[in-house]
Amino acid sequence: MKKFCLFLFSALLFAFNAMAAEEFKCDIEFTELGAYNVTVCFTPEDNGEYFICSIASKATFDELGADYIMSYYKQVMDASISEGSASSYEEFAHQGQFYLFNSKLSPETEYVAFAYAVSPYSGTALSGMKVVTFTTTADTPSENEVNLHIVSPHWIDKVATAGFWQITGWTEDYDYYVQFCADPATATTGTFTLADTTWDWDYTGVYFYPGEGTFPTKRECDGLTLDISVEDNILYAKCDYTDTRGVIYHISFDPVSLGGSEGSGQEYDMTSNISASFSPEDGDYEFDEVVKCHTVWYQNADNEYLELKLYTPGATLEDGEYTIDSTCQDYTVEAATYEPDTYHIYGSVYGQLTDEGYMSIPWFWFTGGKVIVSHDANGVLQLDINATNTWNKTAKITVKSEETDGISDIHSEGKSLQAKKTLKGGHIIIEKAGSKFNALGIELQ
Repeated sequence: MKKFCLFLFSALLFAFNAMAAEEFKCDIEFTELGAYNVTVCFTPEDNGEYFICSIASKATFDELGADYIMSYYKQVMDASISEGSASSYEEFAHQGQFYLFNSKLSPETEYVAFAYAVSPYSGTALSGMKVVTFTTTADTPSENEVNLHIVSPHWIDKVATAGFWQITGWTEDYDYYVQFCADPATATTGTFTLADTTWDWDYTGVYFYPGEGTFPTKRECDGLTLDISVEDNILYAKCDYTDTRGVIYHISFDPVSLGGSEGSGQEYDMTSNISASFSPEDGDYEFDEVVKCHTVWYQNADNEYLELKLYTPGATLEDGEYTIDSTCQDYTVEAATYEPDTYHIYGSVYGQLTDEGYMSIPWFWFTGGKVIVSHDANGVLQLDINATNTWNKTAKITVKSEETDGISDIHSEGKSLQAKKTLKGGHIIIEKAGSKFNALGIELQ
């Protein structure tokens, strides 16, 4: 308790000093400002001063605040030095004129560039924060026609049972992701256009990814012609897709082997249905502030392993229904994807671990379905997963406390306000019934 009080007093003193300090004297200028990138030039008045600088979305900056960000940087520096990954506070700071380049921005979005002076001996802030707002430009096309080829597309045919079909996939360089879905649909082959098909636009579109860790930009559709044919149990697809900027995407797909009545699947994916359960105590959690991704993973006594990546508009893992797909948009769970060059599987998966802690092949790749997120009466995270994979097999997995009051009330917008959730020190803190818990339900002192 004494250490906690000292830490709390230090944090409060740091916040008070930061608020009272004079703004850092530094010019902040922007060059090469585009839809996805910017170069920021930081020129301090005193070249001898050490300073920290960065870029953040204005929405995130306004949500967290300058005091929290400076305190957070101090904690990161302290932890890095304590763990041995850094030797001094100088490694994190800059002196003199410094250029910062970022190519992972979103078009027509407000951002802030900020800088503040720090001590090279303690990492403590020596000034207030200089903050300048800027807005990225509109996404203007550099060419009128783009050729895209989708490798290893994923095909779902549920016309007979649910009245829809879907084809999805990535380009080899992972710059583009496409998904087309006809819902309702009475046929899987033929020529499909906006004029003769009712499209579900939540599941149809072309998405551009300017770089790893960036948010996808959806190329909104102004018209399309999609041809699907089947010969000798092989499905062929091609599409001409025009976005609202007038750019035409000529999209081709690798042929898809339908594989008989069972459908086609990936070599390393499970070919049987599975059912599993985990307890919150089996798990761990982390949050990526940049992409707003919550990663949860669990390992039970039977060496079963579960990992989910859930995306939200903010730092709170809200109650509600999350769709499993590859858009990485709000209220979605990232579907599993495979990188053949490195043999890496990314996204959300289930599998069996060996005694040495490695994942046994095959895994169960989550490629479709839903995940229900809720918290029990004590604020403990609960999950109800109904997923499908590349073989159209099903996974029914739960993460539940031994004693739970059931799934909490879920609203149509995927939100619940049954517990107060805040971000503290980079972690989700749930306040309920006078107690505080982390996202996995462990009570905090």
